[in-house]
Amino acid sequence: MSALILHVGALFRRRIVVWHGVRVIDSRGALEALVRHAVELEDDYEDIVATVTALSTCGDTTLVPALQETLDRFLDEGNFYGRDLIAGVLAGIEGVAGLPVLLRASARDLGDDQDSLQAEIIELLHADRAASRCLLLEFATGDTPELRREGLWALGFVVEAQDVELLAAAATDSDPKVRSMAIGSIPDPAGDERAFGAVVLALRDPDEQVRVAAASRLGYTGRADAVAPLVALAADRAPQVRSMVAYALGRLGGDEATPALLELLDDSDGTSASAPRKPSARLAGTPR
Repeated sequence: MSALILHVGALFRRRIVVWHGVRVIDSRGALEALVRHAVELEDDYEDIVATVTALSTCGDTTLVPALQETLDRFLDEGNFYGRDLIAGVLAGIEGVAGLPVLLRASARDLGDDQDSLQAEIIELLHADRAASRCLLLEFATGDTPELRREGLWALGFVVEAQDVELLAAAATDSDPKVRSMAIGSIPDPAGDERAFGAVVLALRDPDEQVRVAAASRLGYTGRADAVAPLVALAADRAPQVRSMVAYALGRLGGDEATPALLELLDDSDGTSASAPRKPSARLAGTPR
């Protein structure tokens, strides 16, 4: 097996040559080698990292159709490792123009945490905030719930104050995951009264995860008037919500929060007696 790995690694390295100090890549051959690696999984990532880097920086846009076709194949096969490799190459070659393809890939649930894919998306968002935001607004107002969720989640990284009305409306969507994403991405409720009102209203949402997201956002506002609505939620039927309320009230502090915090310390479920696990930015709307 070790001999095979060394042989495969050598094949990868042959796809990249140096000509008068300039790295030249056989892009088609390198892509074929990358696909084989993602399918066969017989060698380590370290053996192909140079090939991945070279492909990502080669600027060969003629590869885009093949990359998109391969990405679709890996999505259909549930190969999230292959998805991430191809998405990284696409992002490197296309830049922000590849964002819609990556968002659609993210909308396909393959059962993983998507850390690598989301990192690629976030990097593209920060590379060109204005262009990214225009694309995301189309996703966020589309007809497909899965794509709306992706657009709303990503919009939180490039959100502008004028997006508050769109996000407040999305916070009343029929899809609870859309509502949760909207609350997580809404402009900072610490200084925006419309956003603050939408988040307070979401504390009464019938979906547990939306209430968790709303409590989390309020906990980071530092606003004294966020305490009362959180205190009112301290007796929520869902342990996860009560736990997040305790976390949020603990961050806000103040005399008004103390009685509710003391009650939550004695929570019979034991879930609020200690700080909850910090919610993910994707689901619970922690500040970015």
